[in-house]
Amino acid sequence: LAALDGLNGIDEEIISEAMDDSHPGVRKHALRLSGPHLGNLLDKAKRLAGDGDPMVRQQLAYSLGETEDPAAAALLRKLAETVDGDIHLEAAILSSLMPHYARMIGPLEKWPTRLRNGLIQTTIGEGAPEQIADLLRALTKTSDKVAQWNGLALAITELGRRKIKWEDLGEIDPVRQSIQNAKECAVDSASPEPERIAALALLGTEDLDELLALLDPREPLDLQLAAVQRVTNLGIPVGAKGILARWDTLGGAVRREFIRSAINRSSWTSLLFDEAQSRPELLRSLDSSHRATLLNHRDTRLRKRAETLFAADLNPDREKVYQDFADSLTLDGDSEKGALHFATLCAACHRMGDAGFHVGPDLAALTNKSREALLRAIIDPNQAIEEK
Repeated sequence: LAALDGLNGIDEEIISEAMDDSHPGVRKHALRLSGPHLGNLLDKAKRLAGDGDPMVRQQLAYSLGETEDPAAAALLRKLAETVDGDIHLEAAILSSLMPHYARMIGPLEKWPTRLRNGLIQTTIGEGAPEQIADLLRALTKTSDKVAQWNGLALAITELGRRKIKWEDLGEIDPVRQSIQNAKECAVDSASPEPERIAALALLGTEDLDELLALLDPREPLDLQLAAVQRVTNLGIPVGAKGILARWDTLGGAVRREFIRSAINRSSWTSLLFDEAQSRPELLRSLDSSHRATLLNHRDTRLRKRAETLFAADLNPDREKVYQDFADSLTLDGDSEKGALHFATLCAACHRMGDAGFHVGPDLAALTNKSREALLRAIIDPNQAIEEK
């Protein structure tokens, strides 16, 4: 085949025969050389869409980009819906996308997530405004709300990177309605949790109050974490201030997620340090890995602030504090007073009996701890913090 191609001796009959060959290498090479003949051989090419050799299917996807025949678009779409995680086939499909765009941009239900995301990025990177508008409309027709909202969020993010507003792409009311539906779902406690989490990505700066309201121990933990991530992605200082204002009610995992986000964003790190000057408990939420990151921060100013704040927060003699409170170990317990303290100080994160929430560790597991161990854990909690 290579020799005949070099001698300009390839014709449709030879390509057709080679596409039926028993050896996958011959079938693949026949597709590579099919070029102007492929349009007349699409019926035979359809059989190769289910070829047992992945290299043959990959080459078919590449070759389909060389013809604008409507049947080629249908065949390329079939490959997209049966790609089954083959990243090389996905790349080949995306490389052949634009000549068939109008026919490929129909329902995206069966497209795997990674390939659908590739379609979104390719369209926004290479497509004309009307093609991008078609894509956004197609995404709103996806019945799976998680896929629909994840797709729209990615598309809007990619447009934002190119300084393009989706509102300027023409008459796309379905997108506006989908975003409104997402906002309503995010705050609806009766909606499925995966849908609520996906919906958060479509909330904007105008929805900050709704996002912050989700940082409630009564909400699912994964939803709270997703809300922190969304506030972080919005990147506005008032978002960080809103989270810090709710600090006393936040669970440990939510605090750690905020700290992880804050130390990777210099402006938020400054806000954290500003608050910590008057609220030292914020610093005590930082584990050793967080402190090490801040003490080695690339920003010299922030690094020096971390050194100053951490030095001031150190208590060189926690043992002395423990001894000062050791007499409390001899006192009799009062379960009624303890229940009041629990409801006031602990129930936001812990649960005992019918009171509180399952955010922090289960306190029922502490029944085998001695009074001495419990007192030490209260006086010097960092001694036993697990870095997870």
